[in-house]
Amino acid sequence: MNQGICIFRILQEAVSNAIKHASASSIVLSVFEKREQVIFSLIDNGHGFLIEEVTLGEGLKNMKERAKSIDANLEIISSPEKGTQLILGIPVSLMRKIRQMTN
Repeated sequence: MNQGICIFRILQEAVSNAIKHASASSIVLSVFEKREQVIFSLIDNGHGFLIEEVTLGEGLKNMKERAKSIDANLEIISSPEKGTQLILGIPVSLMRKIRQMTN
């Protein structure tokens, strides 16, 4: 799968999960560069969950597999009643490659 599409699908799944499972009323996506990575940070104000107590569903599994397939770092931070944050770190070199492919 195209790397750009993988990034899109990961973020799409995170937004879908926030709406569908967490009943989030607010979702904020930030994009910035830090230490040779482009960071996508998605924060919601949904129900949150204890990561160690959740069985990975197909959506979360797919997000992790897609991140791994493009050598990206994926971190999910969540706690009950405090929402969830997804942090997707993509090497700047990969983002440059994706950009060149789309131009």
